[in-house]
Order: sequence, then structure tokens, then C-alpha cells
Amino acid sequence: MASCNFSVDIEAPVETVWLLTQSPARRPEWDFRIVKAELVDAIAPQKGAKFRSIGRMFGSFQLDMEYVTVEPNQRSAVRLVASKGIPFKSGGGSWHYKDLGNGRSRFSTNIRMYTNRSWFGNMADRYILEPFLKWMTIKSLKKLKAVAEADYQNLNDNGMPVRKI
Repeated sequence: MASCNFSVDIEAPVETVWLLTQSPARRPEWDFRIVKAELVDAIAPQKGAKFRSIGRMFGSFQLDMEYVTVEPNQRSAVRLVASKGIPFKSGGGSWHYKDLGNGRSRFSTNIRMYTNRSWFGNMADRYILEPFLKWMTIKSLKKLKAVAEADYQNLNDNGMPVRKI
């Protein structure tokens, strides 16, 4: 199993972070691994909705995920439905959002991905995939912080983001 659990404090309200992270079109702006993401069978994240992410990590890959939990401004969770170009066969993850007050929030991510259950799979998980997943996740969270804080600073007089979401 390759896993990671990280959090980042962001100088922006939970609502700003939620809108950014739940917009598949904007995911490549902050997620270092993803070059394209889209909802497959819905117009907004909701329980049961499927989405596809195209990314890069040891080459290009595709992940088809399904939302299992969507609680706006609190948490969302997904499970892996199918994958191509990456050794993960099952798993998922969750995002948690916490209001820290004064326009600040904490975004936490928990990822658990499983390869084939074999000696080689276990070794690859521990010494290659998990360290690389952690490094890419940390890099993505730093970028998320920068993008969310810029979004919050660029609100118009009506409190709406200036950027297209």
C-alpha cells in the first residue's frame, strides 16, 4: 500500500478552497500530478459521480474515480474504479476542510492506493511509489495554497472569484 496524509493551512476561507479543489477543470492548476480532470457523468461533484484524471507520474496515467462522500465545505472522498498506466489496482482518498477562523482554513488529504498483492508490489509500494506519491502530494499542496490564496485575494466586490471556476 502506498499512502500519505498531509495538511496545509491556507489564508483563505473553506468556501474558496472547496470551490477550487472541487472544480475538475482547475485541478491541473494546483495538483502537480494532474494534467486534465473532468467529471464523466455529472455536472458537479456528488455521491456516485465519476470523474477521470489524466496525469503524469513515471509516465502518463489515467485514474477513473467515483465520489463516495460529498459534504460541501467539510469533506469529500473517492474510490478508484479503474486505472491505466499506473500500478494501482484499488484504493482511494479523502479531502477534509476545516475552518480555522479569520478567513483561514486547513485542507487535509489522505490517500491509500494498493498495487497487486505480491512481493514485488509490496517492495515497489514501500520504496518507490509511496515516497514519490508523498513528494508529489507535498508539492501539490504548496501549489494549492498559493492558488487558493491568490483566488481569495482576487475576489470582486460581490465576493465572487474573478477567475473562471
